[in-house]
Amino acid sequence: MNFNKARWLLLAGVFSLAFVAIWVLIYPIQGGDKADNSTELDGPILTSKALVEKRVISTIPMSQEVEITTAQHIGQLKAMSRPIWHLSGVFNEHLNVLKAKAQKGSLEAKYIIAMNFKFCVSAPHNSDALQTKLEEIASYSDAGTAADNVIRRFHYCEGITKAQKQSYARYLEEAANSGFVAAQEAFGSLATEYYMKTQGFNREHRDEYIAQRSRFKEKKWAFLNRAAQHGSEKAMMALSSIHYSQQLEKNSFAQAYALNKLLMEITEDDEVYNRHAWFEQKQYPKMTEQELVYAQQFYESWLKTIYENGTLYPSR
Repeated sequence: MNFNKARWLLLAGVFSLAFVAIWVLIYPIQGGDKADNSTELDGPILTSKALVEKRVISTIPMSQEVEITTAQHIGQLKAMSRPIWHLSGVFNEHLNVLKAKAQKGSLEAKYIIAMNFKFCVSAPHNSDALQTKLEEIASYSDAGTAADNVIRRFHYCEGITKAQKQSYARYLEEAANSGFVAAQEAFGSLATEYYMKTQGFNREHRDEYIAQRSRFKEKKWAFLNRAAQHGSEKAMMALSSIHYSQQLEKNSFAQAYALNKLLMEITEDDEVYNRHAWFEQKQYPKMTEQELVYAQQFYESWLKTIYENGTLYPSR
């Protein structure tokens, strides 16, 4: 009986070893490569920035088949500053020098002239207009502060004519056309109705008004895209918002998503990062697989362009 039992145990052991060997051959042990895969769908995706700063983007649901990965880039972006355009004293005292520089090709001078003329658009043009404006704001809850601002603007803009104020758009467009990113941002931030009114187009016949408005929107759109591709956070924010809210193109929804990811990748501002991470997480569940694929392609293409241009214009 003991002999039979021993023989049975021996046979059972042999069969067990054979079964384990066959299992290992058919199903090799996994895990070594998976541990190093940063885009696994069962965990959070980390961008290169997030890995350094320990900021997590979002966890992609298991049901999604499309992976959104972070494109690789070489080099660093140079943080750029914008010119301080508001000057001391009365602006008219600086104007001749600025015009001389602008005529010699200074884009910064054109930008400063444009921003000051734009600032002066709402300034009272004479003492009577100042008095009328002060009477209008007398009932404001912050009438004292508002009155001080109006008076300061009036004195700062003394001597600037209506025609000069209106020419802000021409100076801004010239600088933007020549690639001055701050001017591109500023032109892109103009509200359509404000532009049309300050340029006198609101007095045109309907067909001409519509044509001028369309031309303005095309310029604005082009300048925002050019500024964004040079690392302008302001331009990317504007484009993302427009794409998301107005759906101007077939792939607007996907572009809004990709622009949020671009902002998260390039910004050094935690507040900007967190805001657009929230936008990205909110938008993700609404994305189709086709939109995710398009967004990934857009993201990689634009990130490559931004790093080739080599600049970053922080939003603040």
